[in-house]
Amino acid sequence: SSRRFPRFDTPAARPAIEARLDAVSTFCLDVISRDALRGAIDDVRDVERLAAKAAASRSTPRELRALGDSLAALPAVVAALARAASQGGRLRAILDAWDDAADVASHLCGVLVERPPLAIGDDATIAPGIDTELDELRELRDGGRDAIARIQAEERARTGIASLKIGFNKVFGYYIEITNSNLSAVPPDYQRRQTVTSGERFVTPALKTYEEKVLSAAERIEARERELFEALRSAAGREIGRLQHIARTIAELDVL
Repeated sequence: SSRRFPRFDTPAARPAIEARLDAVSTFCLDVISRDALRGAIDDVRDVERLAAKAAASRSTPRELRALGDSLAALPAVVAALARAASQGGRLRAILDAWDDAADVASHLCGVLVERPPLAIGDDATIAPGIDTELDELRELRDGGRDAIARIQAEERARTGIASLKIGFNKVFGYYIEITNSNLSAVPPDYQRRQTVTSGERFVTPALKTYEEKVLSAAERIEARERELFEALRSAAGREIGRLQHIARTIAELDVL
C-alpha cells in the first residue's frame, strides 16, 4: 500500500507521547476529577458540527440553542479540568489556552427561548424583552388589552364621555360604543358603524389603524423573528475559529 502512517518512534515524538500518557495517568489516579470532567462533557453537544452549520447559515433555531447550551456547559468542564491540571503537563497547557466563548453562550442563550422550534413561525424563537418591535407585535397578536385600555382612556379624556367603551366582535372588529345620552358629545371624526339598543358604535382612524396592526401582527412577527434569528446565527458563524478551537479541546479531553 502507498498509504503512509506517522511514526511515533522518533525522538521528537516522545515528549508529546509522554505528555499524553501523563494526562491519562492523572485521570486514572484522580477518580473525582475524572468523573466530574466526564459528567461535564456529557452536557456538551457536537460543537464543531453546530458551529459549522451556523457558519453556513444552515442551523435551525433548535440547533443554534443547542450550541449556546453547549457553550454554557463549559464552565463546569473547566472547573473539573482545573483540579486535574494542578500538576502541570498537557492538562495545564489545555487549561492555559482555555476559551469557553462565554460571550457567545450568553448571547445565544439570552436571545433564544429555552426550547426553540425546529423552524421559524412554528412557535416563539426569540425571547421576550430582546426586541421592542417584536414585543409590541406579540402584544397586538395576543389581544393587546393594555393597548385597548390606553386607547379607551385617551378617548374618554378627549370626548369627556366617562362611559365610553371599546369592544370587539367578529363582524365589525374593534368599535367604540357610546350610549344614547352621550351621542351629542361624539367628535366629528367618529365614523358610525352600528346602532344598538343602548346607543351607537363608532370607529376612528386610530382604532382602525390599531385593528390593521392586530390583523397583520402574526405575519410581521414571523418576519421580525426571522430577521433577528438570522442576525444571531451570522454572529455565531463569525466565531467559527474560536468554536472550532473549543471543539478540538473538548475532543482531546474526551479522549484523554
